[in-house]
Amino acid sequence: MVDSEYSRNIITTLAGLPEFLRKSMLRQRLAEFHTLSHDERREIIDGVLASAPSIPFEDLARLLRTWLETLCTMPEDQRRALFAAYAAEACSSPSRFVSLNLDGMLGVLLSLDADTRATIARSAGEAIAAAGEPCRRILMSIIPENAKPHVGA
Repeated sequence: MVDSEYSRNIITTLAGLPEFLRKSMLRQRLAEFHTLSHDERREIIDGVLASAPSIPFEDLARLLRTWLETLCTMPEDQRRALFAAYAAEACSSPSRFVSLNLDGMLGVLLSLDADTRATIARSAGEAIAAAGEPCRRILMSIIPENAKPHVGA
């Protein structure tokens, strides 16, 4: 399991980089994500979820915005797979999402241009729809009502 302090340091460092460097690094990491084993993917997601609540939200928001914009440059199947991996983690441990600032994260999503929001909603919605019924119920209980229309739920 990834040490949450290590993950927090990586996230904070990435958030502090100029946007062109942050985008470049995230593009590489997102491309690599799809070459990793299932266990390695879960370890990365675990590290992100463990460390995110301890990061100042303005830093996390800056990184989330770049992550979403970069994610939209990837092929649909890779976006959907990434959202599916996060959805699976949410279903296996829904309590980990309680400590996240989901309203603030929705604000980041809503600050993006309409095409980017639509792309995110489509990919997230397809990942949610592809989850099994028990997982979909859990996801629907985690996602705030005001966020559901914006993430394809």
